Amino acid sequence: MATLSTSGIETGQTIQASQITQIVDALNGTTSTDINIQGNLELGTISDVEASILASTGTSGTSGASGVPGSSGTSGDAGSSGTSGTSGNNGSSGTSGNNGSSGTSGNPGSSGTSGNNGSSGTSGSSGTSNTSGVLKTTITGTEASPTIITGGSSPTLDEINGGTLVVYGSNNTSGIRFGFSAASYTKDFECDIIFPGANTSTSTSGNGGRFLHFSATPYNAAVTYTCLTTGVGSGGGYKFEQKTQAGNLTYIPDWSLPGNADTGQYLEAGGILKIRYSYNDGIIAFHSYPAR
Repeated sequence: MATLSTSGIETGQTIQASQITQIVDALNGTTSTDINIQGNLELGTISDVEASILASTGTSGTSGASGVPGSSGTSGDAGSSGTSGTSGNNGSSGTSGNNGSSGTSGNPGSSGTSGNNGSSGTSGSSGTSNTSGVLKTTITGTEASPTIITGGSSPTLDEINGGTLVVYGSNNTSGIRFGFSAASYTKDFECDIIFPGANTSTSTSGNGGRFLHFSATPYNAAVTYTCLTTGVGSGGGYKFEQKTQAGNLTYIPDWSLPGNADTGQYLEAGGILKIRYSYNDGIIAFHSYPAR
């Protein structure tokens, strides 16, 4: 029967696999191996392998008689201590290096040249003004289909704004209408109309039976306009009308011509009509003399 051995197990040495295997085989009962235990052994639950090992262990033999202790050897004399070596001298400190000279500062960069000021913008051109003060036009329109003076007609609203327009027409009831578009004419307007009752600008006499029918259309449908008409008729009576009306509708003064079923105010031959339109206040006003 083999016994466990510590042969080859020393401090600092590597445990061989065969030594671990020997211990595992001994505990498992694979080989017949004696396990020598010194000191106290406490066993808990004994497994079948452990019981088998205990069962196979024989009765301990009688201990042999202790041998006579040998006499102690004489201690050797202690060796004398060696002489301490002389300490070396400290090396001298090295000389400090000189500081490097400071570098020369760079010159400041020169300032950049200031940019030139931008040229002034061109002033906007002034609006067209009535240079002559008096313009002439021949009205071919009628009461049912009047000539419309707007920003795109001839003359234009700008050309007669602040001035006087002399109107000629061969019809007995010539028609003229002023159209103020909110999108293109967003300023106030005023103009005086002279209606001599003549056919053309070359006519040498007028016709007292002719009349000028007039109206106006402000195109801003978002505004409710105050519409005014005043004047003195040939009979000397004072005429006045005021009403409110939404934009984008044509305002026609609704006085009736004597002896005529049609409604509307007419400027008599030789009469003067003053027109006023306020974009900001929403006012259309006509003042005529003489009017029927």
